[in-house]
Amino acid sequence: MVQAPLTLRRWKRIEYDRLVDLGVFEGEPLELIGGQLVVAEPHGTYHASAISAVDYAVRAIRIPPTIAIRTPSAPRSSSR
Repeated sequence: MVQAPLTLRRWKRIEYDRLVDLGVFEGEPLELIGGQLVVAEPHGTYHASAISAVDYAVRAIRIPPTIAIRTPSAPRSSSR
């Protein structure tokens, strides 16, 4: 017996949100990733450590303050 190839259907975000609102996935840890419903694995110690390390690294990045750039159409200050 020959099995026909399976065809996958990708879910749209609005469809997924509607099903969640209706309680269809109640109690099921699912995520919509790339249009596919994926079982969300539980987050353990390794995951928490990785998230903490990334958070620390991102907070360590120094972002320079914004500067005002005078354009030709911007008038100069009269205090000069």
